[in-house]
Amino acid sequence: MFLRTFATKARAKKPRLSVLEKTEEFIKNFKKTGKKFTQITEKVDNSEGKYKQLVDEQGNYIPDKLSIAAWNVNGIRAVLRKESLQHYLEEYSPDILCLSETKIDEKRLKKLAIHQYLPSEYMSFWDCCKPPHAGYSGTGFLTKYAPLNVSYGLGILEHDAEGRVITCEFEHFYVLSVYTPNGMDSLNRIEYRVFEWDEAFRLYVKKLQETGKLVIVTGDLNVCHEPIDIHNPRQCEQSAGFTFWERSSFTKILKTLELVDTFREFYPETANYTWWSNRGGRMRLRNLGRRIDYVLVDQKVIDGYCVDDSAILNEIMGSDHCPVSMTLDMKKLQMIV
Repeated sequence: MFLRTFATKARAKKPRLSVLEKTEEFIKNFKKTGKKFTQITEKVDNSEGKYKQLVDEQGNYIPDKLSIAAWNVNGIRAVLRKESLQHYLEEYSPDILCLSETKIDEKRLKKLAIHQYLPSEYMSFWDCCKPPHAGYSGTGFLTKYAPLNVSYGLGILEHDAEGRVITCEFEHFYVLSVYTPNGMDSLNRIEYRVFEWDEAFRLYVKKLQETGKLVIVTGDLNVCHEPIDIHNPRQCEQSAGFTFWERSSFTKILKTLELVDTFREFYPETANYTWWSNRGGRMRLRNLGRRIDYVLVDQKVIDGYCVDDSAILNEIMGSDHCPVSMTLDMKKLQMIV
């Protein structure tokens, strides 16, 4: 009787919190203690100088330009088998490449020995989907320049089990490799995606910005923000990725965090896409797709004319998505950090 009563009281004292309440609790604890989110963070060891440094001893950027790209590969083993990733790295050689939907667990990743497929100048980091969801979702981060620290996830178990965020911290900015949850064809995951994931992600990025560093968000964000971003907007108003709720939530993220969609900044009236369904006949050849992959930057990066260009590389094959990219002028960036 005593044990049963004690257990009942203990449960009464600790009601189950929603994901959003947990996120808000992390924010409160951060403000009180100054501690970081309880996420997995690694300090990167480049003491042997195997990889490039982004800044010199005086704190000045070494490269004049920095190219950052993102690609949903729809399975890392598939693009390696087709040699699509190898050919892309050889031809375009981005300084940073953020990968999404890698579809591989940690055990298979180790067995794959992925470094044998990559140029030696790249170091790589991986956030894999955890059991029982092995072989689903997942993100990767390839970089020629050694980051200071690498963090995995948002610090909330309900979100982080699917391996959706890698954050690499550099001297003056963060680069995030992101794979936003899909609302699913049946829309049964819209509520989770909009009210839980999007809000937790927004608060996470806000906390990164409060460190004083710039933030660059890349990846498959699973939303067509405007009608121009989808080939058939009228027919897709109730389709995952183009619902009012998802688009409004994305607008909130952009406005409250003062983030800018770099491709749309350079090409405000260009209908270009990054994903094409495999269900219809020759959708990619007919360019009947959606633009759901992005490179977002702080408004001050745009105001400082630090972005040379933003591109959709739809000639790159190997996945149902194509890479997107952005080039930073590091000399101009130096002036605003």
